[in-house]
Amino acid sequence: MAEQNYSMVSGDSKQLIVTIVDDDGAPVDVTGASVIYMIADREVRVTKTTGDGVAIDESTVTVTLDPADTAALAGLYGHEMQVTDVAGHVYTVLTGQVGIAKDAIA
Repeated sequence: MAEQNYSMVSGDSKQLIVTIVDDDGAPVDVTGASVIYMIADREVRVTKTTGDGVAIDESTVTVTLDPADTAALAGLYGHEMQVTDVAGHVYTVLTGQVGIAKDAIA
C-alpha cells in the first residue's frame, strides 16, 4: 500500500495517476478490476468509481476530479483507493492526505 499526499485548490480540475504495484514494486495489471477512490473527513465528500471518474489502463489507474467535486471543500482530508480484482480479492492500494485550499476566484 502506498501513501500519497497531494494538495490542490478547490474547484480545480485534477488528475491523480496511480501505478498499481506488488510488494516487490512490479506493476500489476488490474484490467477488469473495480476501483473505488474517495476523499473524506468525518463523512465521504467525493467518491469516484471505475467508469465514473476512474479509468484503468493495465497497471495505471487515473482518477479524474472535476471542478464540482471539490468546489465546496477546503481543509485537510483523507483519501483512499481500493481495488477489487476479477477474483473478488480486495486491496487498499493507496491512502494519504489531501490538502484543499479554498480558491479566491469564484
